[in-house]
Amino acid sequence: MIKVDISKAVPATAFNYLAAFIPGLFFEISILLGNPAVVRHLVEQSRIGYPLGYYTSLAIALVLGFIIGNGFMFLVRLIQRVFGYIYVFRSRLWRGINRRVLLPNLKRFIGAPEWNRRRWFQSMARYIQVQSSPMPLGLIGVERSWHLVVTEVLKRRYKIETRQTGDIGWGVWYSVLSTLKPEAMRGSILAIGFHAAGWCGMAAIHFASSLKSRYYIGFCLVLIFSGLLHDWWVAKRLYDPVFGGLLRIRAGLDELRDTIPPREGGDEGLTAEIGDK
Repeated sequence: MIKVDISKAVPATAFNYLAAFIPGLFFEISILLGNPAVVRHLVEQSRIGYPLGYYTSLAIALVLGFIIGNGFMFLVRLIQRVFGYIYVFRSRLWRGINRRVLLPNLKRFIGAPEWNRRRWFQSMARYIQVQSSPMPLGLIGVERSWHLVVTEVLKRRYKIETRQTGDIGWGVWYSVLSTLKPEAMRGSILAIGFHAAGWCGMAAIHFASSLKSRYYIGFCLVLIFSGLLHDWWVAKRLYDPVFGGLLRIRAGLDELRDTIPPREGGDEGLTAEIGDK
């Protein structure tokens, strides 16, 4: 039986560039369907000065679609960066509110038996206490796990023993080791492409007023809303200390896996060697 694997038909690196055609071609096709007179006028104007053939015009349309698509994808990346700043500001503001406002008022009711017997009050009290802590829940375990992984990476990949690092802080190694992959920092390239397509669709309405229908606008808004949710999830993963630490651990494990020769039994050799330490 012949098995065909189409999952690797398009390399991942090539798809990162081809994804720009999703919003770019959506922008051009929307204008073509919504206002063909504008497209016809542009084609006729170009043929007056230059005798362009069919394939040349098609190539120009593809190049313009690629450029336009990349421009709107850069807009999505800018939105992700802004969401990162908003997430950090929101986290600090919420922690300050819990520490300075909610927690002092909560202590007044903790000693009252009529409040302590209520389950919802106990859950709320635990939540406020956790949110008021300067150390996020689970961060200590994440840091210890990351130290374990980085120690093995320094030893096996760079031949650096822990005792040789001296007084070098772990923050230095945190910035140079376990670097995140592009897909971990930006999220799904397909989600970015469709998010950019939503903004391209809204921009196409300016050139084709016939696109102002509730179905077309609703479809574009769905793409934009789903893209914003994806961007917020990416910002949370990158700027949350616990989630960001887990991403670093995963990157360190990937780097550590490359230093171990393949053995029978798959990844069991990696688990066994780390467990012996």
